[in-house]
Amino acid sequence: MADLIARGMAKKNKDDIGSTSQQTSFRDYRGFGEIKLPSDFTPKLPFSLYRDRDGFIKHNMDFTKFENYTKVLYCDSATGSDSTGDGTTGNPYRSLKKSLQVSAGLSDTNILIRIRGDQLRGNGGDDSAAQAITTITNKNISIIPDGNSKIAVASAQNTTGYTGLAPLTWTADGTAWKTTRTNTWNVFDLNNRDVFGLAKPMEYASSLANCQSTPNTWYTDGTSVWVNTFDSRQPDANVLVCLNVCNFWVKMVGSTIYIRDLEFYSGFQSSAVTMAGSCFIQGDLASKIICNKCNFAGGEARGADGSTTAYTNGLQFIDTKEIYMFNCVGGYTRRDIFNYHYTGVSTGVRRSCIAFEYNCIAYNAGRYDPNGNNNAFTCHEGASVLRVGGIGYNTLGPVCADVNGCYSIFYDCSMRDSTVGSQYDQSSAYYFDNTSMVVPAKVVMINCEGGSPKYSIYGDTGLNINIRNFVGRKIKSDIALTLMS
Repeated sequence: MADLIARGMAKKNKDDIGSTSQQTSFRDYRGFGEIKLPSDFTPKLPFSLYRDRDGFIKHNMDFTKFENYTKVLYCDSATGSDSTGDGTTGNPYRSLKKSLQVSAGLSDTNILIRIRGDQLRGNGGDDSAAQAITTITNKNISIIPDGNSKIAVASAQNTTGYTGLAPLTWTADGTAWKTTRTNTWNVFDLNNRDVFGLAKPMEYASSLANCQSTPNTWYTDGTSVWVNTFDSRQPDANVLVCLNVCNFWVKMVGSTIYIRDLEFYSGFQSSAVTMAGSCFIQGDLASKIICNKCNFAGGEARGADGSTTAYTNGLQFIDTKEIYMFNCVGGYTRRDIFNYHYTGVSTGVRRSCIAFEYNCIAYNAGRYDPNGNNNAFTCHEGASVLRVGGIGYNTLGPVCADVNGCYSIFYDCSMRDSTVGSQYDQSSAYYFDNTSMVVPAKVVMINCEGGSPKYSIYGDTGLNINIRNFVGRKIKSDIALTLMS
């Protein structure tokens, strides 16, 4: 089975599909109407999926119910105050962190937080991972911008400063700009965005001279930071100097969190929780998280002296019964991007947990890390995962890796271009294993494609994989492959 193109597909190599329109152009147009998931896929979606007349899968998820809560708190990073504010529109809090802490203590069950202005260092976590995190118990909390623009949430400092610290002041130093700032982790420029709208991290320069000669770079000696912006401008409020502190960090108990149009940048690996990333949420079997049109970027993660340091992810959600990701984008991480773990969930009920992704895109995972197991998408500990219209590429490791006996269903997904050498099994578009599994893995792939140097699909010997209309090369020969009718 070195080369396989399943029924219904043109016999043509699509390992090098380029644009998004090309990636989504070879869909199966026969299965119109409601999508019926396999009867043994136990999680039940709170909405329907259906293939519309244009061939694309749609959903009827009602987001408005999360955005119409009557109890509303406002936070404004420019005019608000965490000490004298009361959360009203005329007297808002300053930080998202304060708004979440107040929400946790209210008698109201349903609370809407509206944000004005980027949130830097005032987030759901704290300045140090050793300190307390925000815990939400038996609440439904929605977090959205108070306007039409995305809001950046970052463990960062810029020219506007943040609570308790003065703004950064930049002075010219040759063709670069210099400021005083210790403990720098990443630098992002919100003006420099890629084709999917995600702000790119500046590249770390090996020396001050390199920084001065190379646009879109930064450098630190542990005390000062230099940047050379991509457009040669003086650093402004959109240049985020990210610190070695945690970013968004929330724990849910019997709660639901809905987030729309927020973008999370940087965040460090705490001593308390491994690989927290730019957005870290802990849940339980009575909790759910819904992210709608959110962005996630972990960044390069440098140490105080500029040396490479601990791992970080784009997002990490753990032990949460229901996870729903709609139209989210992640990239530029040291480790994984969309990352789900269930180590705190009893082994007997892990398969009832679900991570759902709809039209999510992830790329450039492991870009700054020598580890060969960095993924665009990954689910662990035998949970259930359903992906629709996902696109992943350019990862130092398997592009999509569901491990420990997961039940994985894919519709209309494209995974390609692992950057691991072709001599390694991790050089795969899709990677599945039964390591430490309780129940053997099962995989269903419909109208998907994939290509990487070694495998399109890798699975342990005998692993159960069912495909229909798959385009790809080099499927591992000893998996239990079934061609669906």
